[in-house]
Amino acid sequence: MSELHRPQRAIAAGCSSLLIFLFLSMLGLILLAAGIHLLRSTVPRAFAALYLVPPWAFLVLCAAGLGKLPLSPRRFAFALGLASLLAKGTVALLVQTPPESDFYLLYYAARELARGNNILNETQYFQFWAYQSGFVAWMAFFIRLFHAGLPFFLAENVAASSATTVLIYVLCKRVATHRSAAVAALVYLCYPASFFLIPVLTNQFLSELCLAGALCLYLDPRQRARGCLLAAGVLLAVGNIFRPMSMVVVLAVVGAAVLGLLGGRGLRESALPCLLLCTGYFAVTQGASLWVRLSGLNANGLTNQLPLWKLLLGLNQATSGRYSGADAALVFQSSHPAAAAEALLRERLAAYDLSGLLRLFWAKISLMWGSFEDSSWALTGQALDALGARALDGPVLYWADKWRRFGVGLYTAALALAGAGGWRLRGSFDRRWVLLLAAGLYFAAHLLIEIQVRYRAALLLFLLPLAASGMDLIAEKTGRRSAPQYAGRTAARFRLPFIGRTR
Repeated sequence: MSELHRPQRAIAAGCSSLLIFLFLSMLGLILLAAGIHLLRSTVPRAFAALYLVPPWAFLVLCAAGLGKLPLSPRRFAFALGLASLLAKGTVALLVQTPPESDFYLLYYAARELARGNNILNETQYFQFWAYQSGFVAWMAFFIRLFHAGLPFFLAENVAASSATTVLIYVLCKRVATHRSAAVAALVYLCYPASFFLIPVLTNQFLSELCLAGALCLYLDPRQRARGCLLAAGVLLAVGNIFRPMSMVVVLAVVGAAVLGLLGGRGLRESALPCLLLCTGYFAVTQGASLWVRLSGLNANGLTNQLPLWKLLLGLNQATSGRYSGADAALVFQSSHPAAAAEALLRERLAAYDLSGLLRLFWAKISLMWGSFEDSSWALTGQALDALGARALDGPVLYWADKWRRFGVGLYTAALALAGAGGWRLRGSFDRRWVLLLAAGLYFAAHLLIEIQVRYRAALLLFLLPLAASGMDLIAEKTGRRSAPQYAGRTAARFRLPFIGRTR
């Protein structure tokens, strides 16, 4: 190593150590919050072990069993997708949830747009949050051309969620062995979050599908895959049109590029992938917003005209960072909502000291990351009435509650294994850092903005590949097998379109 590069390598090593420490601290806080919530919600408390031990045992059995099954990656991916389609399709058929609140407004606007009546420029909701126009236009397209109704969009949820499950396996396979990637994908398949949202008319599944696909392309180990990097940016932009959350990945890519440059990786290995991805992302994002504006669909394009709103809600100590009807009344019943939101935010910030801010952060961590998955989005009053007509409301509520509790076992196991995977990144400065950085940024953002438990599932897209890598680390330490290095032969076995045969 040259003397010129020695100081920047030391800076990179220090930065990576600090980031890993912060990442492990984040996981520790989430594990603590999840454990406390499970104990407080279980009577007697000793029974909490019944919800933790079986999921952990399930993972061990899966790891042991997968080693004996003669399934190639292609066959496993097919079986995984089929299992997801069957399981989530069953939920879509069993639970029928009519759209409510924002979901109803989006669906109503799409139906009106399909009839030729554009209400986006006349409705306050779509003028403030113009970025919702993309999902409305998407639904209107299918309603107009194919006369699509709610069953069509629920089938779309099933297909998108199942495709994401397969992509999770492919993404994990980029950084881990087949067995560890398969176990991580099974965690995602069995985790209750996506099942609870299948009957809901939400844009979340399409956004997460694009995000998973973008990460798969970005972590493609082939050195000549420049088109994949540009396509990754395009997919991030498309996912952002459905639901704005891709910026955390873009920022993580920039952070990984800076860390790689400091760590001695060249411009070709660090800066060029970042440049290509950002080019694809911003070109499509800005182009789509311009098209929406010029077409007359929404005069504000795909922008957010009230960016302080989610921050205002997120810093509301009375609601622990959740939605507040009182805040909505103060802001939207005023003559100048943007000015009212700014004034209320300044008042709220001035009232906080460090201890108060830390108490708010812990309350938000406990709710957002430590509580059970929220089944109320699917099991609304109308949905339960429909189930009650078939005498199914009692059994569904009972098993949904049990599933939420067993989900804590899968969740905590994934967190612990992701910690091992994050630890494994020390001393490396490659693209895998985007997973750790994106997870940290997503967690940090929700310390400040409004929280909803249904958005927790997106964190698994970043944590499960690290969990798969952590399983390989444990296997190495116990002497069971040697795990591949990133961009090694095993990772390169996958070819576009993502899944290929092993050599």
